[in-house]
Amino acid sequence: MYMSLTRHPVVPEAGPERSGLARLRHQLGLGSRQRHAEARATAERLAALRYRWQEACQHVGLGMMVYTPSGVVRVA
Repeated sequence: MYMSLTRHPVVPEAGPERSGLARLRHQLGLGSRQRHAEARATAERLAALRYRWQEACQHVGLGMMVYTPSGVVRVA
């Protein structure tokens, strides 16, 4: 993955290694706002799905048992 010049990195599609100028153009050039918005929306959907999965696992009793000094805790 490339080092990002912006707050929300957008990784270009797989292919040959790009030069620094090509990466800069991809991150800040035409269509970059849409790519950033799509990447942000995807990240938010994945975070929401991960949260719902953890909640579902905790609700049905699935998860790893963690033994702490205060007692046993189930972690999703």
